[in-house]
Amino acid sequence: MYPTTRFLSHLFNKQINFQTTFAVKNTKKLLNNLNSIELQSNSNIHICSFDIVNLFPFVPTGEVISLISDLLHHTDFPNIVTEQILSLTKFCLNNMVFQFNNQLYSQTEGLPMGSPLSPVLAEIFLTNFENKLISINVLFKKHILFWNRYVDDILCVFTGSDADIEHFLMFLNNLHPRIKFTLEKSVNNTLPFLDLYISINNNSFTYDIYRKPTTTDHVIPFDSNHPMSHKMAAFRFFFNRLFTTPLNQNNYNKELDTVFFIALKNNFPVRLIYNLYNKMSLKYNISLVTSLSKINKPNKTYISIPFIRNYENLINRFNKNSDHEFCISFTSPVSLKHTFCKLKDNVNKSQLSGIYKLVCSCGKIYIGKTKRAFEIRLKEHLRYLSHPSRYLTNPTSINECDHWFVDGTFKCTPPLFYQVYVFLLNPDSGHW
Repeated sequence: MYPTTRFLSHLFNKQINFQTTFAVKNTKKLLNNLNSIELQSNSNIHICSFDIVNLFPFVPTGEVISLISDLLHHTDFPNIVTEQILSLTKFCLNNMVFQFNNQLYSQTEGLPMGSPLSPVLAEIFLTNFENKLISINVLFKKHILFWNRYVDDILCVFTGSDADIEHFLMFLNNLHPRIKFTLEKSVNNTLPFLDLYISINNNSFTYDIYRKPTTTDHVIPFDSNHPMSHKMAAFRFFFNRLFTTPLNQNNYNKELDTVFFIALKNNFPVRLIYNLYNKMSLKYNISLVTSLSKINKPNKTYISIPFIRNYENLINRFNKNSDHEFCISFTSPVSLKHTFCKLKDNVNKSQLSGIYKLVCSCGKIYIGKTKRAFEIRLKEHLRYLSHPSRYLTNPTSINECDHWFVDGTFKCTPPLFYQVYVFLLNPDSGHW
């Protein structure tokens, strides 16, 4: 089911044209949209946020199917292809099964969490919801100066009194029987949204970096057994956010001090972080004053290998060679979380598909691959080896290992398999 939902998600994102007028994908896009509006001198301008309660479980699947049908009929797909896509989507939505405590459950309403198909279907539904909200509602046009949504969180710049905001919230909650909103008002005209503190001062927006109260100072420690690129990734993000967010000087210095404090807490040399800051600062300042466009380099294929500390510099030198058509990246070693924390129920390996190995009492090894459950494939092997004369027209490939019915006897003395190793390799993930 997962590969099917992933295929449909990719198809809808690439082939269906639905205009997401208010959706933003990141903080950078949100800042660009905020800075494009002009605030007039008005004491009744407020910042608030609306949150959709339990979006995925309450999206009406029937309405989503109808919306997808309309969108597909505006594409170049033949009618027969459109009907097949709709049938496949209905099948995925009507067969939402998950496992908890070794019990199977079926989700009868809404969109399943964790499915690749759920985000794009929710986005299609909310886009249609917002388009209707604009076209039919006078309150929206009267009071809303700014409306941007990140998944199910909405940032709103509202003109009117507190009573007007409450009235608008009541109106939103009556638009659809399954979609409900909650309201968060600003305090001193300041509101946290995503990773920003957004304020209105002197008819303009001011910003600061926001961290949740539960945020810790932990990043990958400098002395941990990880690639240096992984260790420095957090600080590259911190500095990139520092440069691209329009902070005043006080907030800039405060955030810069916070980044260096995090580095010290995780045993990073100050000189290393300082050099990274200077390098990224120089690169960012050059980008502000130059009109030259970046040279589009050909995309390279990345090959991941387990991290080996002593070979890190060698691999980095290899990647800098522009003549290669591929680059090598490192995968992180097994973490304590993956070792001790089991977030999902254990699945019997015999129920999985992938690559397996069979060891015979004669010492020979057979390695095979199956797209079905391994236990089914193993039964086929044993059935053939027990009664090979019945399957001479279509024998299994295990006879290539000389386990064959010859002159009334097997070449390998029963019991045939004294040990079975199941090393299942998922072809999709590439991990054992």
